[in-house]
Amino acid sequence: MEDTILVPRSESCGGPALKLFNDNFINSIKFKNLPKKYELIGKGSYSRIIISEEIENDKVIKCIRKSSVQSNNRKYLINEIKIMKQINNDLIVKMFDLFQSEDSFNILLERGIMDLFVFSKNKQYSKKICNFILRDLSISIEYIHSMSIYHRDIKSENIIIFNENEENYQFKLSDFGISIVDNDAGIGKCGSIGFNSPEMSNKIQFSRKKADYWAFGAVILEQLLGQHRFVNEWLMLYYDRKHKKLSNLYENALKIFKKEGFDFDWSILDNLLNIDPNRRYLPNNTKIINNFTNFLIKNKSI
Repeated sequence: MEDTILVPRSESCGGPALKLFNDNFINSIKFKNLPKKYELIGKGSYSRIIISEEIENDKVIKCIRKSSVQSNNRKYLINEIKIMKQINNDLIVKMFDLFQSEDSFNILLERGIMDLFVFSKNKQYSKKICNFILRDLSISIEYIHSMSIYHRDIKSENIIIFNENEENYQFKLSDFGISIVDNDAGIGKCGSIGFNSPEMSNKIQFSRKKADYWAFGAVILEQLLGQHRFVNEWLMLYYDRKHKKLSNLYENALKIFKKEGFDFDWSILDNLLNIDPNRRYLPNNTKIINNFTNFLIKNKSI
């Protein structure tokens, strides 16, 4: 099944995904009024996120304008709903309800603090935060892949932080609008610039699972470098298309950052961002947890 084109980071692309529901599914969504009083806490190109005293404090409503749900947008909505109905994992944002009102389709979701992109603005590298992300995303990504679900748009904007206390942070995967339930072989580019794996091409097949691993590695790299260094095309600029490999510029660039004194296990990125998809693996969670526990003990956090 073919994937689609590369798009800017702030947007998402689609392509054939699930065997889509027809209009009967849309029409079957129950009608229910939105809260009369609410607070807008987020806004996108075709949706908004609201909270209200009329719903539980730990939930938000994602309101998707009906006027925007046409053609491709409609299938993305249906795609996300079907996938979220299948998922039951503590490290993936939960969907509790689905209803429609006069002007919008509405999804009742688990409420987090903020997304990782907002959280990371102007922040310096934190080994503790990186280990939390590695621990949690390794589990959620492995879980969806076990169900033949491929996210295709892993980036910091789609990772939601839960729990106010830093010692109990959880990082949950969200936004399955352009995810796919299919076999592992994909063709074409899909997702956000800067998070696409180099082998993604309109002409050759690639592993969707290994492409998700690469995007995960790019999220970690962004945490290490900071958003001011990790520009959209950061990794792609260092990709030597002629020889189908990462150029020496990439290795030299990483060497500079490795010399800056980051307390980080660089072998994790060497695996996630390996130019050879067959040598690209998720981090060993047992090793991460053990190393992290030792780090906390050493720093008297536990």
